[in-house]
Amino acid sequence: MPENQITYWITPANLNVYDVESAFKAMPEIDWRLGATPAVDDIVFIYISGDDGHLAFKTKVVKTGIPYPETLDDHQFCLEETSDAADKIYTRLQLIEAVAGKNLTMATLHKHGLNSNLQSTQRLSETCLSFIEGCLAFGSINHERFDEVVADYIEHFHQWWPTEVYKLKAIQTFQAKWDIDAPDFKNMFLEATADHVNLLDAGMFWPRAMISQFADADMERTRNMFRVLFDETVLLQQREQAFIAESKALNQLLRKPGKNTYQSTNSISTYLWMRYPDKYFIYKYEVMRSASSYLCYSANATKTIDSGMRYFQCLRHYLLNTPELMEMYKDQLTKDGRNDPEFHTLAIDFDFFLSRNYLSRNKQYWLYAPGDRACNWESDCESGIMAIGWDAIGDLRKYKSKYAIAEAMKSQGWKTKSAKALFDFANIVREGDIVFAREGLDKIIGMGIIESEYLYDGSLEEFCNVHKVRWTHRTCIEIAPFLSDGKVQLPQDTFVNISNESYPRKIETMLLNKMPINIDKYVSLLTKYKNIILHGAPGTGKTTIAKAIAKQLQAEEGFVQFHPSYDYTDFVEGLRPFKNDGSKEIGFRHKNGIFKEFCKKALEDPETNYVFIIDEINRGDISKIFGELFFAIDPGYSGEEGKVQTQYQNIIEDGEGWEDGFYVPANVYIVGTMNDIDRSVESLDFAMHRRFRFVEVTAEESADNMRIGKTEREAMLRLNEAIMNTPNLGTDFQIGASYFKDSMDAAERWEMSLKRLLKEYLRGIDRNGDKFKALENAYFGNTDADE
Repeated sequence: MPENQITYWITPANLNVYDVESAFKAMPEIDWRLGATPAVDDIVFIYISGDDGHLAFKTKVVKTGIPYPETLDDHQFCLEETSDAADKIYTRLQLIEAVAGKNLTMATLHKHGLNSNLQSTQRLSETCLSFIEGCLAFGSINHERFDEVVADYIEHFHQWWPTEVYKLKAIQTFQAKWDIDAPDFKNMFLEATADHVNLLDAGMFWPRAMISQFADADMERTRNMFRVLFDETVLLQQREQAFIAESKALNQLLRKPGKNTYQSTNSISTYLWMRYPDKYFIYKYEVMRSASSYLCYSANATKTIDSGMRYFQCLRHYLLNTPELMEMYKDQLTKDGRNDPEFHTLAIDFDFFLSRNYLSRNKQYWLYAPGDRACNWESDCESGIMAIGWDAIGDLRKYKSKYAIAEAMKSQGWKTKSAKALFDFANIVREGDIVFAREGLDKIIGMGIIESEYLYDGSLEEFCNVHKVRWTHRTCIEIAPFLSDGKVQLPQDTFVNISNESYPRKIETMLLNKMPINIDKYVSLLTKYKNIILHGAPGTGKTTIAKAIAKQLQAEEGFVQFHPSYDYTDFVEGLRPFKNDGSKEIGFRHKNGIFKEFCKKALEDPETNYVFIIDEINRGDISKIFGELFFAIDPGYSGEEGKVQTQYQNIIEDGEGWEDGFYVPANVYIVGTMNDIDRSVESLDFAMHRRFRFVEVTAEESADNMRIGKTEREAMLRLNEAIMNTPNLGTDFQIGASYFKDSMDAAERWEMSLKRLLKEYLRGIDRNGDKFKALENAYFGNTDADE
């Protein structure tokens, strides 16, 4: 071996014997009994052993053969002296850097070439050294989580990749068309970015379109903006800042300057990636944040554009050390005839897959108690956190397992049943997971999205174990209707994983879509009977329920509202006027109505449910509107068995559809709504009762569905009881919860919503106003009617 060749070593450190972490905070050098014979200038990595084992320090040998009397004074860091300490020879190690190596565990190092269990100092293999040096250069990630995502990426790759391969085509087009000196810079830019798909124009993000406008305003300044951006002799962050500043200046030259130039870190990194695909990556904040957080990336991936590039280099480093994935990807590139020589686009795609696909399919659900009787709920919402106690055992990350946490709890004289909850809180929770806050064992009072990894904040007086949470919903939901399998209450644990339960997803769907809580009842009735009519008092949320049914069935939705002038030609089919181009004469031609056209669509993907909603179905002339379709919509004749010859059958031309007769496809369901106040159920004819099942939505049910507060609910019940006891009114005139779900106080609600409605109810039957006064007293809870 040449004299000047450096050897790399790795040695274990037991913190119970020598506190090397504190020593390096106080001293630039320490003396160490390596049990090996390194040379001066050799590199020694120090690995902290134990339950929380990880690579911690990189050091350089500066002196060897040091006898014990000549060692540095570091006795305060020696926690356990050995009897033969004075007989040993020491090596002086100078700190090069403290390694952010929490992710560089024994299992990870073994996977990448460590040859022993590290009972003593060992030489590092070239394979392991290469992996460690790459991690030190770019950062490290949690290898266990990385492996699970890689396995999932490989499993789904052939379904995922066809929609993502356009990225390589975008690079190829840019490389072929880009010419900074092109006479017509605008058209050159548009041609060079023609295959970007959604990278530079999507949704509310329009950087490519804005560059086109900038070129119209001042082509040479726009050209020079890119000339500066692509100048590799200037620091990246300086180029980014210059590009953003110049885009803002160009924006002011436009005839109608916009508020947003759309020239962000995202678009700038995309230009750089297309120009230098072997050096840059696409920086997309939300994607990188969630992916890097889940992978426990050892640095801040989203702090600057430079830090984003380092994160991707780290990701690429790990991907390159995954043989199965690399072999599969290279084979796919050959099949596609594409090229990704440095695999930067692979890293971009993997990051995007993790954030947008893997995490959305694998997000977890948690139940959290914000203190005894939810005493911390208000402060949690205000601070945007969830926090748990057991502070005396310190930072939970120092415990490698739930058993280690249990031992620490025992040392404090505590019961250990919450050890798993503490371990999960610190190690299993990930950004993007959903958390529900509970009060007691019977109420859900909030839902939020976890937005950070575990944090230990020792500056807090209590509840030092923290996750940042964006609390999206504050509510009050009785849990009983959601529970199944004989369960009657929520788990008692302070923090528990409920991903395997059915109720979290139901509550999440309800809150996100504002669905009523007992939607399953209505869905079950519709799937059983095909046609239902939701009836009840005004404001009970019948139309909302109808739309929620369609969402629950993942159905295509059609909608119409009946009125007295609505007829067969609107609903089924008829002759409609039209005017030929260039002619003043008006003719008539056959045209399908809204329901027939809806059924035509339902025939084209028969596997999809189609729900047709008829709002205020009782306000139209049902017989006139449906005609012979009363036979076709009969649940007993669903599908082709219910085929009928319509009134305009003889003029239907080939290609229009339904040439042989019309029928309602089996995947079509009908939901009608009606207010009992307009027309009672009993007054509808027998044909309607035979073809529809009538489902009442009571005012009290609407209070549950709309989750109105206790005070509002009590006022609603008092008022409705008074209405039912009022002569000439009764049950049909009750008022539903939609009148009580806003943020008005009682007096404002009375003046703005209820007063006028009740006066309309009482028109002609309350000459002296006594009935109105009685209703007012009931609403406000005035028990003394004379007061």
